[in-house]
Amino acid sequence: VDGAVLVTTSNAISLSDVMKGLELFDKVDIPPLLVVRNMASVPCEACGHRQPLFADNAISGLADFLSDRHVGLLDMPLDAKLSQAPLSFQPAMTYGYPFVR
Repeated sequence: VDGAVLVTTSNAISLSDVMKGLELFDKVDIPPLLVVRNMASVPCEACGHRQPLFADNAISGLADFLSDRHVGLLDMPLDAKLSQAPLSFQPAMTYGYPFVR
């Protein structure tokens, strides 16, 4: 195993699981490479503004903590187009979703 990717949301319970995961990977010498913050925001279809989904401030210190450890943080918005792909039996790439290649 070359590295680990952890997926979380911005709420406090999910972030505590990420911290536990980081500790676990440290113990087994697997470097964490990236933390994906799933459902970080909802984009407005009219203007493109991204509204955060979680109102708590639990995520505020995570970016600095990860930066100190040289671990990336990627915000993944909630996108209705991506959720429609399984229903239409079409790959997500056909919807032009920017993070799926």
